[in-house]
Amino acid sequence: MPEETDPYYIIGFADYVFIGSTLSDGISFTLSSGNKRLEYDIFVSECLKGSLAKVIKAVYPAYYENDGSIFLESLYAKTEYNDDNYQRFIDYVANETNVDRERFISSFEIVSD
Repeated sequence: MPEETDPYYIIGFADYVFIGSTLSDGISFTLSSGNKRLEYDIFVSECLKGSLAKVIKAVYPAYYENDGSIFLESLYAKTEYNDDNYQRFIDYVANETNVDRERFISSFEIVSD
């Protein structure tokens, strides 16, 4: 079983990896399960994996959903942007672990012609 904190596995599991910044404070909501989530408007400055619009909505913390939502992975969602972290994530994407799972397309994905 792969290590859930292995960044190469996490990136391989992810449908999208991007650099962005929040445009607003998170809006809190509660799921029927009682778990709380925050929804953010995010400016995407660069996609390292996948292709997304420049402004998206994303939910934290959570993983993936087949309804087109973007979920922020808890372990790396709040990583500070700097040159060292940028280079680490470039390496993670270039050497990601191949994770065989159903992939989902975000409603924020840019589809090229």
